[in-house]
Amino acid sequence: MKNKVAKLLAVVMLAMAVLSMAACGQQEASGGKEAPAAEATEEAAEEAAAEEEVTEEFADPGAIPGTYTGQIDFSSLMTSEFGEQLGIEINDPLFMDVSLELKDDNTFYLKVDIDKFKADIISIVTGHADDIIAVMMDQYGYSMDQLGEVAQASGYEDEAAFKAGLIEEMEKGMNEEMDVEEYRKDLELEGTYTVNGDQILLQTDDTEDTATINADGTLTMVIPSEDIGDTELILTKQ
Repeated sequence: MKNKVAKLLAVVMLAMAVLSMAACGQQEASGGKEAPAAEATEEAAEEAAAEEEVTEEFADPGAIPGTYTGQIDFSSLMTSEFGEQLGIEINDPLFMDVSLELKDDNTFYLKVDIDKFKADIISIVTGHADDIIAVMMDQYGYSMDQLGEVAQASGYEDEAAFKAGLIEEMEKGMNEEMDVEEYRKDLELEGTYTVNGDQILLQTDDTEDTATINADGTLTMVIPSEDIGDTELILTKQ
């Protein structure tokens, strides 16, 4: 039993998939967008003109620079994958913190707190150790009433030691498999930006992203993903 926990550590693949999806989403966001149709109703034209008028103040080079922060919500993905992988219902929140620094010299630095994201994933998984133990016991034909017996047969002193051992194995496995440095280079971008009306074009040597300036001064970026669908990232100036 002690050496069979690896099968349940397939949840590590979930964590890796979340990280991979986030990295791919950042890369996919650099794809071009189709130009809008030339025809527009008079009402739409008036709305566009009004929006442009509102956002002109944000297009002022002196108003744009600063640090903007936001979060990408992965909670629903974590919930659905946890259910599919282990048959366990969870409602734990999981967010990826994002920051965008727009500098006065028209350079930018976009990064995510990948270390916190990894720590949060590990915390969610280990926080459901009791549920995972119940799945493990059922998988091998035992009831939870037999946990003490199984713990001792597996070389543990008691149930508490068995649980502690499982958590240690999960943490070790996820720390080994989730190499954040592998993803950091895809999730942190540096380059230059230009402002055109209510749009900020973020460019690097390999990517091109767009942020929309909203009337309240926040920025919106769309992160495409096949896993959780296109997600709006709202960035607020600090």
